[in-house]
Amino acid sequence: MKETPINRRDFLKGKLTNKSEQILGTTLTPYDIPLDRVTSAHLLRRLTFSPTIQQIESFIGKTAQEAVTILLGDPKNEYQPVTPPNWINLATENPYGADIYTRFQIEGQWRSYHSDLQAWWVQLMMKESKPSVEKLVHFWSGHFTTEFTYDDSYIPPQILFRQLAMYRKNRLGNFKQFVEEVTLDPGMLIYLGGILNTNRKPNENFARELMELYTTGIGHYTEGDVKEAARVLTGWKVARYNDEPARNGIYNSYFYPNDHDTEAKQFMGR
Repeated sequence: MKETPINRRDFLKGKLTNKSEQILGTTLTPYDIPLDRVTSAHLLRRLTFSPTIQQIESFIGKTAQEAVTILLGDPKNEYQPVTPPNWINLATENPYGADIYTRFQIEGQWRSYHSDLQAWWVQLMMKESKPSVEKLVHFWSGHFTTEFTYDDSYIPPQILFRQLAMYRKNRLGNFKQFVEEVTLDPGMLIYLGGILNTNRKPNENFARELMELYTTGIGHYTEGDVKEAARVLTGWKVARYNDEPARNGIYNSYFYPNDHDTEAKQFMGR
């Protein structure tokens, strides 16, 4: 069967032709055979962490659709853990420019918080009533990748906690909206240099990763698209420390108009 290519602009808009919709909608035949022990175990390994024998047996006899509905729940129901770490709203000092001993103290506290965040998240994976939630959060954290340490710097754990919450909220939602939130996510802005992206000196790191890894893939954009996307995204900052402007609150991103490129731009032919 001859496939109809998807126009890249339509892809980014979330629009497909009727013919493409028909192709995408009929590619897979629904698996309607009741789950046995092997298929139940396979499904639970993919959607949860370390399923027990009792959990595996509870899905035997159900269809795949029934099982997935139970495991994923209603995507419209926002889910957040009820017991976050007690440090997530604590403001932190700026270690850069401080004497070496003060910097070591601040960054040492971050490392302690980061270890605490890791342990807290693992506990969620193990004990939450809907482990599929954290499985999806784990998946998206691998797709839209950031990390605690980058170059010679750190992302404050308070920001990483908020990033996990953003993944959790969008885990089953609209991908376009998800990408928009990732684009302005404080952790991502720090990690891929978005906070350094200005009209005087554009930083193309995030624009390139956005198209190459996160959305369209190689072959569906040009170097010109990367440069123009970087210009579009100039002017975003993050309130990381207690001595920085916090126009939307500490640990949130905000727009700084003086650093934005206001000239006309042409992105993907538009």
